Amino acid sequence: MINATAAPFTARVFSRQTCLPWDKQHGRDAADEIQRQTSLPAKCETGRVNGGKMVIGLHVVFCVYGFWLPNDPRGSWSDFVGGREIFKYGPATKTDTRRSVAGTAHDRGLRLNQKKGLKYPPVRLSERQIALIGDGFARACEEWDYVFYACSILPEHVHLVVRQHSRPTGRIVGHLKARATRSLVAAGIWKRDKRPLWSEGHWKVFLNTPEDVTRAIRYVESNLEKKQRWQFVAPFI
Repeated sequence: MINATAAPFTARVFSRQTCLPWDKQHGRDAADEIQRQTSLPAKCETGRVNGGKMVIGLHVVFCVYGFWLPNDPRGSWSDFVGGREIFKYGPATKTDTRRSVAGTAHDRGLRLNQKKGLKYPPVRLSERQIALIGDGFARACEEWDYVFYACSILPEHVHLVVRQHSRPTGRIVGHLKARATRSLVAAGIWKRDKRPLWSEGHWKVFLNTPEDVTRAIRYVESNLEKKQRWQFVAPFI
């Protein structure tokens, strides 16, 4: 199993990650809502600051259903545990650390037992599903002019380096999840039923300098055993 990792940067972290499916958070077909909104213009935002510094990009991570639970013994970015069967293993293990906790020493048996409390089996993407998710991301980039400098779609989570955009990061992530899901459904390899594909929420780090962006790109690309080439990824110059 591939470990979820967070960026080893000292930038400020903002996130809210839970084990609830994103579709349930919104309570409607998010893809249809996105289609309604895509006539609006998308321009790169200026003036957003982080600690007095201009933000030029973000490192974003989000997961498939069941990968990183809100009470993971290594820590999580969650505020609460939404599932009763998972909560019996303890409350959310929220951490404000700015570095990866993936390698933290912990009770691996407890972590695996926690996943038995999930309502559905954890999702693990196949190579075919990863390719189709990439198609969905490409569609989203066309609709809202997102610029990605790096993208690693792993079997259980996604890493992105994104140029600063006018849309809130949560809206961008929701858009990507919806388009990716629709791509899988259209290909007939994912059923639009109660089983969720994605975990709710995301994790992000603000990138303030070209050096931050370059380091994030290098980190994201290092997560791959086999290089992925996506047409929607642009070089960072």
